[in-house]
Amino acid sequence: MDNMDIKLEGEKLLTTHLNLYKKLLGIPDKREIEFREELKDGKRFGKPRFIKSQYEWDIELLKKLRDHLQDLWNFFYKYNYWLDETIFPLLAYNSRRISKKSVIFLLEKDIWNTDEVYGKYLIVKSKSSTFISYYRFGTKINEIELSTVNESKIKEWICNDARKQISEQFSFLWSKLETEIQLCIEEKYHKEPKLYITTEYFKEQFELTKKYSKDWPEAAMLSLGRICELWLILALNKKHKDYYEDLIKQAELMRKITKNQGKLLYKIKKNYDHLKHKTYYKIDKDFVVELINQFSKMMSNSV
Repeated sequence: MDNMDIKLEGEKLLTTHLNLYKKLLGIPDKREIEFREELKDGKRFGKPRFIKSQYEWDIELLKKLRDHLQDLWNFFYKYNYWLDETIFPLLAYNSRRISKKSVIFLLEKDIWNTDEVYGKYLIVKSKSSTFISYYRFGTKINEIELSTVNESKIKEWICNDARKQISEQFSFLWSKLETEIQLCIEEKYHKEPKLYITTEYFKEQFELTKKYSKDWPEAAMLSLGRICELWLILALNKKHKDYYEDLIKQAELMRKITKNQGKLLYKIKKNYDHLKHKTYYKIDKDFVVELINQFSKMMSNSV
């Protein structure tokens, strides 16, 4: 594997990562937040809530963020052995909008009104100062003393602290991703790159199949079935075949093959499937050789 490719890709991602961070970090400060109050068991709690439950994204910025997160996913999936449950929530499709561990969710939702956070501030006044304790799920997280008893300043501090907590959590997650990019660049071991089928590879395999068809017809039949499927995938400009997909029918409809060529491919597919799945299937050597010759002519004359 060429580590230069990993380094170039990784450094490009790091540059984008830094540029986006500067733009994204300011989002919590742009959102309007209001102070709500709760009285419970004689105690007074402040509850910050965003006025709009959903942040109204700049389309270009959101597009860049989504593209970057997908680029990170592709990079880690391609090279990194350590793509695990600590990274999934930040990037995976099924968590991007349902968890505070997701950077998109963290920035765009009313995070203070979710089951994952649902924090509130206990307010206790003395003669000249105010003690504010931040609670989450009934547990005190921290406490601070403000040298004021002014209501406006207390509410302002709580709202600003709520924004600050979101910014700090975002910075933590963003930094975590940055660390993973740097580690992936510097690590000694990386995943081996996948081999993608090319037309040249396909032709080489077919020539080998023709050579051993008389001596080993079973292997030739299995190889021919796979080659036919790969040929169709390449002809249809696909990357893979879905489970219930009929490639032959699609090729006919798109005029990649004729009806007669389709009949030949169905015949090959039928015998290929029987050989794979039926223990009583009997191979006729001459029949396999004939199928190979017919397919070879078909490739030369295909529309």
